[in-house]
Amino acid sequence: MLPLAVTTSPHRSGGPEPPSAVPKVSVGHVLAAGASELVARHGGQLPSPVRLLDVGFGEGDLLLTAHEWFRARWPDVELNLAGYEVSEQAGTIEGRVEQARARLAVALGGAPADGSERLRVVGESDGIPFESGSFDLVVSNQVIEHVRDLDLLFREVARVLAPGGVSIHFFPARETWIECHVGLPLVHRCRDWDSARAAIRELSRLGLGRWRRDGGDLDAFSRWWADFFVRYAHYRPGREILARARACGLRASFRYDGYAYRDKLRRLLGRGPSRAFPYRRGRSWFWRPLLHALSRRLGSTTLVLAHLEEDVEAAPGGQAPA
Repeated sequence: MLPLAVTTSPHRSGGPEPPSAVPKVSVGHVLAAGASELVARHGGQLPSPVRLLDVGFGEGDLLLTAHEWFRARWPDVELNLAGYEVSEQAGTIEGRVEQARARLAVALGGAPADGSERLRVVGESDGIPFESGSFDLVVSNQVIEHVRDLDLLFREVARVLAPGGVSIHFFPARETWIECHVGLPLVHRCRDWDSARAAIRELSRLGLGRWRRDGGDLDAFSRWWADFFVRYAHYRPGREILARARACGLRASFRYDGYAYRDKLRRLLGRGPSRAFPYRRGRSWFWRPLLHALSRRLGSTTLVLAHLEEDVEAAPGGQAPA
């Protein structure tokens, strides 16, 4: 159901690159946005336990960061971590699932086998492999652009979210100017395979994107990434994503993008992430849409999903809606 980005180059041997000792800005942003929403929804206090699900756990970086991040801020709050991957993707990097399970088990002080129940693998067309109402916080980082069946994902998110829960997803929409996997402008908007291959080849020849770093045969590089876009890339406009979420009965909004890009700038300047917490939702009718419009072109945007909480069968005052 949820193909994930293949992070290794076709021209490299061996497994994935080792995770960075410093968490990605996007990982910290997803966790801060999710915790901010939970605090706002529970009267200014974080509920305990917090049951967190990572959609597409990859090498387990987000879950490991969540363990440290929540423990540092709320040492008395119980945190239950879980995640799932899809078999079509889990096998593309040898030992990926086993590595993630072992890393999580070590962090939590258990045996490697303890991670088997927490981290599950399903088929691409299967639903989320956990019971309904199981999670307070469902998150993903750079996954939505690889989801083939977005309606299935949103229905499943609605099913596994507990009352008062929230789902946070950070990802690039179709409007982005730079395709993040190859680092090239607009190649993800090509309508056919030949156009994508030619665009990747010619832009890379100019010295742009990741081929400059990876090297290897340029024609093979261009063909591989054109195939990647066909199989694994499903960029959608922000408007379509909101409409699909609403069709599945979810509240859907783009929020907090300004925080993500402020932290990216601070990282570039060597200042580290901001300590601002919790995030403010930003009710301005002008600035929030403007920040979202800018961020979805510069890179990734933040989608917030939640259940409808009010009785919409009757309008305020007890009268039926017109």
